[in-house]
Amino acid sequence: MIALAVTVSCGGHKDSGPASTGAGASIGEYNGKPLEQIPVIATFTYPDDFVITTTRKQVIAKWGEPKQVTTKSVTSPYDKNTEDTRYTLEYDGFTFLFYYSAAKEQELLVATTISDPRYAVSDGLRVGMFKSVMIAKYGEPTFVEKNSYVYTAGMNSSAQMNKELMVTDNTVSKIVIYPEIP
Repeated sequence: MIALAVTVSCGGHKDSGPASTGAGASIGEYNGKPLEQIPVIATFTYPDDFVITTTRKQVIAKWGEPKQVTTKSVTSPYDKNTEDTRYTLEYDGFTFLFYYSAAKEQELLVATTISDPRYAVSDGLRVGMFKSVMIAKYGEPTFVEKNSYVYTAGMNSSAQMNKELMVTDNTVSKIVIYPEIP
């Protein structure tokens, strides 16, 4: 399995969120503004927009040219004498991380990070959502470490998708969606 870390900064969050998600209660806030007042300008379809075989060309066709592309050479986990390449396509509010294996001549979409509440996941997940709303929506996470809440879904280990929700001050501050990589 290949493990890659993705770090993207985002705005500050400070509200602890509601104790319940009853009618009329806000689902979250971002920079002091209720989430309901921040319009969603694009939605990622889950799981279709996060498929490991998605190419950079397909991402650019759907989302347009990125504001920045970062390329980094890395040592292959399969052969220490081979250099692989990691590509990061950065957009305002989200990034795509690709890994190119020279030994396998294969490019994989290994992570998508959403850091802006104007972008939602088709199941309603957004940056700025209160932790209490997140838990009410998804239940208890598969795994928790510090401020990282990981939810795993899929029929088997070769078709699993992970949603890693970073929580800062009881609010979702970053969403990272990535497949299990055999």
